[in-house]
Amino acid sequence: MSIKTIATGRLGKDPEIKTTRNNKAYCKFSLACKSGWDKEKKEPKTEWINCTAFAKIGENISKHLKKGDMLYIEGTPETTSYDKDGVKTYYTSVLVWECEFMPRGKQSSGSSDQNEPVEGEEPPF
Repeated sequence: MSIKTIATGRLGKDPEIKTTRNNKAYCKFSLACKSGWDKEKKEPKTEWINCTAFAKIGENISKHLKKGDMLYIEGTPETTSYDKDGVKTYYTSVLVWECEFMPRGKQSSGSSDQNEPVEGEEPPF
């Protein structure tokens, strides 16, 4: 049994191409995903998801997307650890095995702040 992660978000920076020890290229990127509403700050809460994509998927992401672009992903979370200055550090990343590029530009149904709640109402997500 495996865990499936599904997320939609915006790239936090341009995707990076890296190489494994075995000379396999892969793409690293992070997605900023809305995860509710911060009532105190009156803004959406953001969760950052670290992602890794290999082969054609990684190649297409690095070639066609840049910071701020919207992306839908499916994948499996993977946690690795490494020692940094004698301290064991853990890093979790979603290994992307499916993605879909989302349309660029403004959403067709109105202004960019359409997801912000009206005062006294709960947010729509």
